[in-house]
Amino acid sequence: MPKNIEEISETVRKSLFIGIVFGGLFTLSLAACSSPPLKIVCPEVVPWTAEFQHQIADEIRANPNLVALPEIARQDVTLRDQVRACQKEK
Repeated sequence: MPKNIEEISETVRKSLFIGIVFGGLFTLSLAACSSPPLKIVCPEVVPWTAEFQHQIADEIRANPNLVALPEIARQDVTLRDQVRACQKEK
């Protein structure tokens, strides 16, 4: 049984240290039960027919004042390339 305040505070420090050590070990043991790795899911690309691609190109060439449509087409091509790369990584 502790006789003075120094002995009591030393007992409290030891108890706190032991609690932290066991708490850390418990936390590490829970980390071993973590969820499985996530599965990569890539969206599907619906291919454009050659005829449709020619039609798009003809419409863009026929309307030189278009600004948004060519940019949309460029972004779509980029997204399709990214999806294909994602599908190859799986």
